[in-house]
Amino acid sequence: MPITEKTGEPVDRLAKCCADWSLANQELHSQSPLAYLYKVTLPDGRLVMLKIFTPYGYEDEWNGARLLQWYQGKGAVKVLALENGALLMEHLGGGDLMELCDRGRSDEAALIAASLVGQARTQDRPPPELKIIDQRFEFLFTFSKHDIPEGHREIYLKAVQLAKKMLAKPAPHVPLHGDLHFRNVLSDGKTWRLIDPKGLIGPPAYDLANLFINPWDRPDIVLAEHRPERLARLLGRHTGHEPADLISWAIAHAAIAATWNISNGGTGRHPLTALGHLFRAQTKL
Repeated sequence: MPITEKTGEPVDRLAKCCADWSLANQELHSQSPLAYLYKVTLPDGRLVMLKIFTPYGYEDEWNGARLLQWYQGKGAVKVLALENGALLMEHLGGGDLMELCDRGRSDEAALIAASLVGQARTQDRPPPELKIIDQRFEFLFTFSKHDIPEGHREIYLKAVQLAKKMLAKPAPHVPLHGDLHFRNVLSDGKTWRLIDPKGLIGPPAYDLANLFINPWDRPDIVLAEHRPERLARLLGRHTGHEPADLISWAIAHAAIAATWNISNGGTGRHPLTALGHLFRAQTKL
């Protein structure tokens, strides 16, 4: 379904969603270049969330919304309706996994996130058609090395070569969340649930890569001594993945995260700094 709004709040689409799904008491919760998120109520008075995608968000996240629907609430927020560029889902009133990170329990938080993605993909029906992981990495392989800060260029190019090696390595492909980090896991007051997948198909170990460079704004956690190798061994024991593969995918993901950040006007400093930390950990596994 084409989405034509380029700027401004999607008032007409909000009104249509409210009419079609009998929603009331709409209140703008947040907005981003990807979507407008509203708190709304159902006819029975339940508070739910309505996400209306922008054109950019539709292109970037609609596959993720379809994957979220496929999860059927297993380890993830439950989708109530999905059509015409809008997503209606249950409201999760608790906080996110950063609460555990802030209490010095980031390893526990990573295990929870890893467990949820494993749980969510255990479905008894075929997944929706999703972008394959190779398509995500095309951006990395076509990114100009001259846009990488000179002091980080050598290790970045080493990471690019490792990414190519990992993509060529035979591995089963499964539906991936594609954006697993501590702020994308919320509590409903009793259990933890995934939100905001990107929706990919690829090796399951890749889904854990983002945990190695997150929380993005907490170098005290991400760059802590021995954290990458400790996390790789911990996640490996609980998921069955080889710790060396987890670190290798983390390196590949840090490289592409740097290109995304730089292309959006950032410096790439955090993921590029993490690369050195990850490569050092790789030698210890």
